[in-house]
Amino acid sequence: MTEWAGFIAVASAGMLLTAVKYPVRGPVGMRALAFSLLALPPGLLILLSMVKPYYVDRYVVYCMCGLALLVGAVADWAVGPEGIRHIFPHPPYRWAAVAVVPAVLAAVLAPWHTAMRSPEARKDNAFAVSTAVREVAEPGDTVLFTPSRRRDWLLHSPVPYRMLDDIALKETPEKSGTLHGIEYPAGDIRERIAAADRIIALADPEGQPLDETPQETVKRDALGKHFNDCRTITVHGARVTVWARSCGTDKGTGVMAEKLLFNRT
Repeated sequence: MTEWAGFIAVASAGMLLTAVKYPVRGPVGMRALAFSLLALPPGLLILLSMVKPYYVDRYVVYCMCGLALLVGAVADWAVGPEGIRHIFPHPPYRWAAVAVVPAVLAAVLAPWHTAMRSPEARKDNAFAVSTAVREVAEPGDTVLFTPSRRRDWLLHSPVPYRMLDDIALKETPEKSGTLHGIEYPAGDIRERIAAADRIIALADPEGQPLDETPQETVKRDALGKHFNDCRTITVHGARVTVWARSCGTDKGTGVMAEKLLFNRT
């Protein structure tokens, strides 16, 4: 529903801009070209996603060029002599518009501009994940990325994970020449999880689709079979869960590990 709401809002803004009657030059109507670029790719992907999830916003970010074309064309006409006389027929109001309109646009767009660059605007917060790992980690813990593609959190904050054995990882990204490394086969992962005492699992937030590869299925099954869910910290775009044989009542969790982690930097 969020994707539909965003698409409808942007497409409606584009339709309003196409309704402004300003002269257009060129063999192809700029209004039609810009609106098609703005609305068709995301609209088609969202419709296809009703059958199979193809839509990802970053795949269609280029479509905002269509909105920029429409805004630019209207703005160019509006601030020109013809547009100013048409919108503000009385001279005193023309100069007021020249001063007020940019200020209003800046006031409206500045909060959105700032919000788009905040951690919450991203799908996850790797720094918050690493902070949660510091909070719960103890010497001898292992870490399990489920799904394995969440190993990209290491790219932002590798320090908190240096004292933790990545239990499913066979070859590191550096050694294998891959982004996420190469994991053990499913059977080996099951044995390694069963042999551990305490695991910090880094996972997607609730409600996200589960990867159904043999390795990911084994991770979920083995954790549920051999361990108790002792503590879960939910951060933006992630869950950090401590799985242990026995949860215990130790309140000093993470203190010793944090000292060791930072002594390794």
